[in-house]
Amino acid sequence: VTDQWQQVSFSGGKSFFNAVVVATPAGMAEGDATFIQIKDITSTGFTIRLKDAPGGSGAAHAAETVHYLAADHGLFTLDNGTRVITGKLNTTAQTRAGRKEKVSFGLPKAVKLTSNPVVFASLTSANEPDAPATLRVDKPGKTGFSIVVQEEEAEEKNNPGHGAEQFCYIAFEPFMGIVG
Repeated sequence: VTDQWQQVSFSGGKSFFNAVVVATPAGMAEGDATFIQIKDITSTGFTIRLKDAPGGSGAAHAAETVHYLAADHGLFTLDNGTRVITGKLNTTAQTRAGRKEKVSFGLPKAVKLTSNPVVFASLTSANEPDAPATLRVDKPGKTGFSIVVQEEEAEEKNNPGHGAEQFCYIAFEPFMGIVG
């Protein structure tokens, strides 16, 4: 992935009814701080790029390795009984405003998680493409978790607030094994 928007198609021609996508942090091909920006999720893929934090070298960011997970929106049970919950929501919660937003899994009463899940989440819109931001996840529990959008510090000082953004999450009950 580079600093140019690029289209990613899901492996093997896979398509989803209502795709949810999360991505790992970028690799370490260079030292400039960078944010991953994802947008335009469709049933067959998404668009992704790197956005350097203000104060970097100003040069094009070196290509980085970024991994992603994609799934349909909803509640799923793996062959080993592990529950996976995925979602796509909008938020205006910001670190500057000092408020987190509670995200509820909205599970049916008959569905109970056995323990607090591991939550992977990514911003999946770039409504302020020149104000790099990341999504922070806090206190994952059996019914949900809290999130907040954190802009790069220099931007937070110069900008009255970050606009609404979309995010996706994939939450797994903890388990040991091989997926895929």
